[in-house]
Amino acid sequence: MLKTLILPLLLFSLLFELFYQQKLDFVLADWWYQLQGGQWALQHHWLMQSLLHDRVRNLNLLLVLALLGYALWQRWIGKAALLSHALWTLLYAVLSCFALVSLLKHLLPMECPWDLLQFGGDMPFYGLLQQRPDAAPVHLCFPAGHASIGFAWLGLYYFFLDLKPQWANKALAGAALAGTVLGAVQQIRGAHFFSHDIFTAALCWTVCTAIYFIRLPKPTAQARLAGVDHNA
Repeated sequence: MLKTLILPLLLFSLLFELFYQQKLDFVLADWWYQLQGGQWALQHHWLMQSLLHDRVRNLNLLLVLALLGYALWQRWIGKAALLSHALWTLLYAVLSCFALVSLLKHLLPMECPWDLLQFGGDMPFYGLLQQRPDAAPVHLCFPAGHASIGFAWLGLYYFFLDLKPQWANKALAGAALAGTVLGAVQQIRGAHFFSHDIFTAALCWTVCTAIYFIRLPKPTAQARLAGVDHNA
């Protein structure tokens, strides 16, 4: 439990403190902004918007549908029970991550960098839990939805943990890299601060971990939470 959840969340908390509370968010965003000549010149660039945003989002939808189809097929043929269990665990984790990120976007209506006065917008900055004027428009910029396309697949770590443990860390690194790259795309466009991506990564990892342990047989889950099983 210490390795799989507590230590990662401590690291995420430290990073969130540095970027959100200590305002490194604005330092990094201003750097991207100035690199583009004091504007978000790449906001609608075909590479950033059409390819790395729209098409990646469509590809992710196809991957989720493929995962659903494969999970249903495995259940229908009634073979490879361990594989079927792992597939459904991954599917529940991925869908839960997307659903929770979407819900929080509506509950925590923060602005994107491109909305803010200092970055060419028309809005002042309101903190995460700061009281907002009733007339303030709602912007759905927190957490980072696009980064969640990569971070939701952190559940691949647990998918491979019981099937092919030697692939688990590679899958974890791949999903983390995908989330980081997709988050950076949105930062370059002015759509998110880095702390938005940090929060999304922490949220997705927590959801994937929780669903994995919830779906484990009780004795196995208790042993792994206690750190008995070295694969956990």
